[in-house]
Amino acid sequence: MTTDTIASSTSPLFEKAEPSAYFSDQDYHRFHERAARYDRENRFFDEDLADLRERGYLRAALPADLGGGGLGFAALAREQRRLAYWAPATALAVNMHLYWTGPATALTASGGDDLGWLLRARCWPPGMANGATTWAWTIRSRARSGNPTDRTS
Repeated sequence: MTTDTIASSTSPLFEKAEPSAYFSDQDYHRFHERAARYDRENRFFDEDLADLRERGYLRAALPADLGGGGLGFAALAREQRRLAYWAPATALAVNMHLYWTGPATALTASGGDDLGWLLRARCWPPGMANGATTWAWTIRSRARSGNPTDRTS
């Protein structure tokens, strides 16, 4: 008796799923291998964050003219669903960052500039490329300083 694998069209296992614009299957498996350790050790996702940053994923929702990937909501949601399948906590944490960059891009593109400052912010560690705020890094640095409202980190 044979059984067919059933996957919804939003599943990363769907045979006709679009490939990721940022990650390979090997990347996803690496994220997955680290996920259990992060949970077990209650650790910050340092290695995953470094991989996400290196591949430009933290800038995925930003406009191309600001150094981003220019992904719309549907494409970004597809990328997030796939990341969440393999590394749920990593996807949740990075979603807190994307929560601001996606809507800031959409609002700015529609003519509003209320969140334009966010797209142009430079809260990177020294020596890193400019173009987007890495909220996970900023929040982590502020938490380590003991002052979450510290705007110098």
